[in-house]
Amino acid sequence: MSFETCSSSRLARRWPPSRSSPPLLSCTEAGSKRYQSFHFFFVASILQPRNVAIHPVHHPLLPFPHFLLSLVHFIVHRPYVCSYLSIYLSIYLSIYLSIYLSKRIHIYLSIIVSIYLSIYLSIYLSRIHIYLSIIVYIYLSIYLFIYLSKRIHIYLSIIVYIYLSIYHCLFYLSIYLSIYLSIYLSIYLSIYHCLHTHTHIHIYIYIHAHTHIY
Repeated sequence: MSFETCSSSRLARRWPPSRSSPPLLSCTEAGSKRYQSFHFFFVASILQPRNVAIHPVHHPLLPFPHFLLSLVHFIVHRPYVCSYLSIYLSIYLSIYLSIYLSKRIHIYLSIIVSIYLSIYLSIYLSRIHIYLSIIVYIYLSIYLFIYLSKRIHIYLSIIVYIYLSIYHCLFYLSIYLSIYLSIYLSIYLSIYHCLHTHTHIHIYIYIHAHTHIY
């Protein structure tokens, strides 16, 4: 018996396969099955929650290091899947990094931006402060001068007029009062002097008369 007949007879004895042994698949069917299982495994590993503990009985996926080993093994044996993997990884990393940056670095970025803007604005205002102060001073001086010359001139003139009128009135009144007081005092003093002199004369005459009698 030749080798071919022997091998064919052995295969014929083993066929049909038993229930315990798995069915034989060709190379293309095995590759397609492996690609489908890997595709499902990769997509499910991306979509699964990160903070949820998965029991191996309820979920058939392996841990992440085993996934990397299987991924490397599959890339070595199937190089044409590299483009799909790069697309998946880029999308996954972009989503993960966007969430991480929005949650973690947002506070630090806001603090840095606020500090930078405050320092920049302080320096900018310190440089422009001189020019602004000069412009504001000139504008306010001109505006106030025009405003005072137009609006307050009437009030100032009224106040000055009242002050001058009061001053003149007091001045003239003082003159009149001085004249009046001088006349009044002169009359009063003359009357007082006359009465005082008359009283002294009467007293002197009375004393002199009594002394001559005794």
